[in-house]
Amino acid sequence: MQTTFESLGLGAELVHSLAEQGFTEPTALQGETIQTVLAGRNLLALAGDGAGRTLAYGLPVLQRLRDNAVPDAGTAPRALFLMPTRELAARAEDTLRGYAQQLQLSGVLIQGGVDYAAQVEILQHGVDVVVATTGRLLDHVAKGTIDLSRVQLFAIDASDRLTDIRFQRDIRRLIEALPAERQTLLFATTVSDEIRAFAAELLQDPVIVELATVGTAPAPRQTRSDAPPRPRNAGFAPNQGQGRNGNTQPGNTRNDEYERRAPDRDRQPASHESSLFPSSGPVFGYGGDGGRNRRPRSGPRRRDEG
Repeated sequence: MQTTFESLGLGAELVHSLAEQGFTEPTALQGETIQTVLAGRNLLALAGDGAGRTLAYGLPVLQRLRDNAVPDAGTAPRALFLMPTRELAARAEDTLRGYAQQLQLSGVLIQGGVDYAAQVEILQHGVDVVVATTGRLLDHVAKGTIDLSRVQLFAIDASDRLTDIRFQRDIRRLIEALPAERQTLLFATTVSDEIRAFAAELLQDPVIVELATVGTAPAPRQTRSDAPPRPRNAGFAPNQGQGRNGNTQPGNTRNDEYERRAPDRDRQPASHESSLFPSSGPVFGYGGDGGRNRRPRSGPRRRDEG
């Protein structure tokens, strides 16, 4: 029997969004992980680039947030996706933006090198999802501008890049800010003793998925967008959301240490559509005109590159 996104348990809205992009069959990794995440299990998944990692954790996490909506949840996020570099964080947010919109979920991309004050304003309005790099996220935790105590779902992508001893301390500080009762997902591109030790420390009774051939899965098809780019520091909101434009005051621009060392960090464009935004109303934290002169776009934009 052919495996489909619907047979894996994803709801009609996400299945329809995927079908609009021409995707009806999950990758091998997605077929092995989506049901596990939907079931609430902890997970260690080992798969190379091109295996569809972002959608493997992103789709079921978004579905769980939608299925377990919390009235009067306040402003604290319920899901956190942690990335080792700005490039991966922006790519993950870009991949998930349209799918989150379909489920009326909001969120923000938090990374260094961009306006800190704008990120604070978005967080004050409240978000469901945070996509972040460690350095800037720790800045927000230290200053009390983000509350991670209500995070229910925590995913680390390319976690093997975060197991360097210089980043162990930062990750542990972030984990201390999370609730003990949570679902944790680790996705790694390489198999090593370090990543297995990291998983053993972080995960309780995890499901382990390891593709037979790591890193050789074909890259999913991408779709192009003709819309103009916009700055990285904006937040994202659901289709029917309403936001308030943020200011452009200089903020804390501390970079994550790993980001400064990442060899491909300078390959990113100067600006990038990095966040979801409402189909009506200004963009949270956009700055300037708050996006009032931009025509927002809704619906999925492209499939996962990870």
